[in-house]
Amino acid sequence: MKTIYRLLIASSQSKDRKQLEALLASQPYELVLVSEHSELSRYLNQSGVDLFILDTSLTDINPLEMTKKIKANPVTRLVPVILICPPEDEEKRGKGIEAGCDDFISKPFDRTEVQTRIDTILKLNYARLALEGQAKFDSLFDYMQDGIVLLDNQLQITRVNEKARDLLKVDNVKESIYFPERLLRLYKVSYEGDLGRPMRERSLRFDAERPETEKLRPLILEVRSNVIKSAFRDISGIIVTLDDVTEIRNKAYKEEQFLNFISHKLQTPLAIVNKNAVLFHKNIAGPLSEDQKILMNAIYEKSSE
Repeated sequence: MKTIYRLLIASSQSKDRKQLEALLASQPYELVLVSEHSELSRYLNQSGVDLFILDTSLTDINPLEMTKKIKANPVTRLVPVILICPPEDEEKRGKGIEAGCDDFISKPFDRTEVQTRIDTILKLNYARLALEGQAKFDSLFDYMQDGIVLLDNQLQITRVNEKARDLLKVDNVKESIYFPERLLRLYKVSYEGDLGRPMRERSLRFDAERPETEKLRPLILEVRSNVIKSAFRDISGIIVTLDDVTEIRNKAYKEEQFLNFISHKLQTPLAIVNKNAVLFHKNIAGPLSEDQKILMNAIYEKSSE
C-alpha cells in the first residue's frame, strides 16, 4: 500500500494551483490548495502537512517570512518547503535559501521536474525523520532506568541497554547469547518449565532472584517479555524488561511480617475478652442491666468475628 502524503500548495494564481493539481493528480498525494494568508496560517498550528509549496509571487503572503515561520514553529519545523520561483531570479532564490527553504520549482511548470523534485524532497525528509527518530530512540533506550533487552525470534540477544548489560553481564552482543540460558545462569527464576516456547507465543511476567554473596547484594528482578509482531503477524522479535523490585518486595515482606506479628500479639487478649464476654452474654456471670446488656452484646459480637 502506498503512503499518502499531504501537500499544501499556496499560490495567488488560480491557474497555477489548478495546473499543479493536474500535474500531481496521478501521484499518491492529498493536495490542500490555499490562496490566502489566513488559510495558510491555520496549518502552521496543526500537524499533518508533509510538504509546503509556496509561490514567491503570493500577494498577501510574504513567502520568505512564511518559510521562516514554518521552520521556527515546533509543529512544522521538520516539514520541507519548496518555493515556486523563476530560475533567473537569483536574488529571490538566495533569500529563499537563507529563509530555510529546501528546494525550488520553476515556472512554467514541467511535469517531470515537478514530480521529481517533490518525490526527492519527500524521500529525503522521510530518511531524515527516520534518522532523527532512531537517534532519539537510541538515547532513550540506553539511559532508561529499567534493563531493556531485544531478542530475535530465536531468543538470541540482539541489543541491550546499559542497565541490562550490567544485570546480564553482557559485554558484546555480537556473540551468540541465548537469553533464557543467560538468565537461568545468573538468577533463580520463578517460572516453571522451559522459557523458550512460551516467550515466542505470549507475554510473560515472572521473578528472577539473585541470592546475596560476599561481593553482590541480593537482587529481585521482575521480568516482563512481549512478542513483537510484524504487519504480516509473524514474530519479528521480543522485547524484555528487567525491573529491579528488590526494595519494593523487601518492604512488602517486612510489612507482612509486622502485620503477622501484630495479629499474633492481639490474638491472646482478644481471646480473653471474648471468653469473658461469653460469660456475660449467657448470664453466667450474673444479671446485667439493659444498658449493660447492650454494651456486652456489642463486645461479644465484635470479639467473636
